[in-house]
Amino acid sequence: MSKHIEFKKVCPDDDTLYITKELRVNGKKLTTPIKSLGVSSKLVFNDKIKGVNEFYKRFSLDENLKKNSVYSVLSSPEKLSELNYKFNSLVKKTDTDKEINLCFIEYDDMKYPEKKPLEFILDTAYEYSDITPLPIISNVGKRIDSEEKFEKYKKFLEESLEIIDTLNHKPIMGIVPPVQFYIKEIVELYAKNGIDAFVFDFDGKTPLSMHQTIRSFMRSLREQDLLENSFIHSINTNQGRFNKEVNVVGAKDILSFGLGFDSMGERHKPLKGPKEFFEKLKNREDNKLRLFNKDDYGYYRLGISELEEIYPADSIIKKESFVNEKSDLRNLQKNFNMEQIGLETIRLRDIITNQEPKEYLSHKTQVKKEDFKKIIKMKKEISRKHSQLTLF
Repeated sequence: MSKHIEFKKVCPDDDTLYITKELRVNGKKLTTPIKSLGVSSKLVFNDKIKGVNEFYKRFSLDENLKKNSVYSVLSSPEKLSELNYKFNSLVKKTDTDKEINLCFIEYDDMKYPEKKPLEFILDTAYEYSDITPLPIISNVGKRIDSEEKFEKYKKFLEESLEIIDTLNHKPIMGIVPPVQFYIKEIVELYAKNGIDAFVFDFDGKTPLSMHQTIRSFMRSLREQDLLENSFIHSINTNQGRFNKEVNVVGAKDILSFGLGFDSMGERHKPLKGPKEFFEKLKNREDNKLRLFNKDDYGYYRLGISELEEIYPADSIIKKESFVNEKSDLRNLQKNFNMEQIGLETIRLRDIITNQEPKEYLSHKTQVKKEDFKKIIKMKKEISRKHSQLTLF
């Protein structure tokens, strides 16, 4: 049985699903909303935004993929030591007395893992997490296209819970894949097992492009009295897509907080595209940065010489770092955006407590009107019965 998270104070907004929570996990305090930090990054983070950290590892069953093969690690003490050394090195970058660590493990194979590799995956996630996430199955949304296939996935979740419960002293985080038709049953399974922490996998899509799916998820949590009494995390959220005509687009990822999410994680899905695209990214003269502006909720595509346009005074990342020829621009961009979104979540806590999210969001000039309307409508929609819902 999953150990419960302690919820000390919950302050929901009256008009939207924005919410702030004060909770405790294994003695560690946490206030939401919050941006989790990808600890694999090389830069030092702003102390103000610390609280939740993410580790991510992808395994495969294929023994030919030596780097990611789960069996190669299981059969080699040296590789197991190497894996643990890497994880321990990441843990040392965190404050284990105050910060909450989440170790996500993705299993990339057409078949579900057998018992031995599954035990290893769960033991690893448990070892390096304060809340133990269940495994992420690659492309699970595409493979569950029938009742029979869903039953196989459900059996996999039940087996995972049985393994964790053999010796468990931590909360469990239930994985929720983007499979709208079966979300209610997945949430019911977790609720039955006393789980009050969840992670929704956006699978590289933007939050409001999955409006019906998120609505189904939040409504299912509400039916189990878990909407306000759970910790709801997200991963693999898309920022929004640029087109050739504009140099700024509305930030889609941060709008997830307006849909009821407490914490926003990193996008771990690798970028896809032709080889020429990635070669161009390496060229500093052609490369454009994509930086988040918390004043208007826009992602700006800028050259290094244009940083002055939006660069904030509260960043601990110096502008000069982007000019340095030795700097990794993509790493700097990632850290800058994590920091600025993290600082914005701190501002949101006061906005929510003062019941001002609706007005505050209306002044973000890069938030599209249709997205604003969807966020405002979401709270009313999840309160209605299923038969009364109007699908888009």
